[in-house]
Amino acid sequence: GLPVPVRAIRLPTRLRAADSLSRPSSLEATRGWDRRSARERVRSDQQAAELSEHRTERAMPAAKNDDEDSQCDAACRYVKRAASTSLGKAIVAACVVAAAAKIKGLGGKIEERKSVRPITKPGDGWAGKDGTGKGQLSSSQLESLDAGKRVLLSRRLGSDSGGRGTAVCDMAAPPATVLKCITNFDRYAGRLSQCSYSKVYERKKNVVARTETIKAHVKLAGGVKTFNCYYDHTFLPQKNMVTWTLDPDKKSDFLDVQGQWCVFKHPTRKNWSRVWYSADVALPPWLPRIVVVQLCKTSGTKALSFCKKEAEASAKSWGVRGGGALGPSLKRPAARLAPLRPARRLKR
Repeated sequence: GLPVPVRAIRLPTRLRAADSLSRPSSLEATRGWDRRSARERVRSDQQAAELSEHRTERAMPAAKNDDEDSQCDAACRYVKRAASTSLGKAIVAACVVAAAAKIKGLGGKIEERKSVRPITKPGDGWAGKDGTGKGQLSSSQLESLDAGKRVLLSRRLGSDSGGRGTAVCDMAAPPATVLKCITNFDRYAGRLSQCSYSKVYERKKNVVARTETIKAHVKLAGGVKTFNCYYDHTFLPQKNMVTWTLDPDKKSDFLDVQGQWCVFKHPTRKNWSRVWYSADVALPPWLPRIVVVQLCKTSGTKALSFCKKEAEASAKSWGVRGGGALGPSLKRPAARLAPLRPARRLKR
């Protein structure tokens, strides 16, 4: 009647063998779990691949309808890949170094070319004391002047910008007429080549110094850019000279300008003038030096052509008296008077 302990109960041998076959060992259970997890991972990877293919098939029509955007995106990706490579980085670095060296070099040129020497002598020294140019010009140049041609001269000094030049020609007009045409700056626009705008914004006379200050705003076409210039002219009537520079109170596109008109009587021809034009300009440093030289040469030729045309037309239409230009109403023939008749005698 005593209870039998559970551990004391032993199953028959046949039952224990069947139980061992139904229960897998720990090693076999682990291997089966690994196989199941591997199958699940493969199944999940297959589902992810099918989902991505489905999304790609849905995105294909939109990409076909927008070919330009796809090409642009492809080009951008190509540029990014090229820039990310070592060769692309080396090219960008070289460009940056070259640009820095160029900017540094230009900075030094700005200091050298920021100003030019003023023109103090008549014709920048080419005219001589009497304004004929003898002793300074060659015989061939003097023959060209007598033939009515323009003569171009250049003078390069050590500290100058390299654009200093002088031009001279003879005009069939007296000095007073030539100077009046030179100082009439409102007529420059449209008549002087490359001048699109010209207006005098200040005019002042100095009675004590016997000079006149004329300030004008001029726009010049330089090929690559239209330059805004504010010129400060000084007219010296006793010397038949006009000098100009930049107005310090205004901002101009040029760094510095020095110019001079000088008018002399012709040595042999009556009511003729020998006109000298000299100029030097310091332009922005991004313009080559050869462009500066060419601008000065062409500016002298064009300025003389404009002055010659205006002065000779004025001298022909107005007439000349005492070396000055007169209006047509001041030169009139004297009125004819009727002859006097004797008075009649009255009868007494």
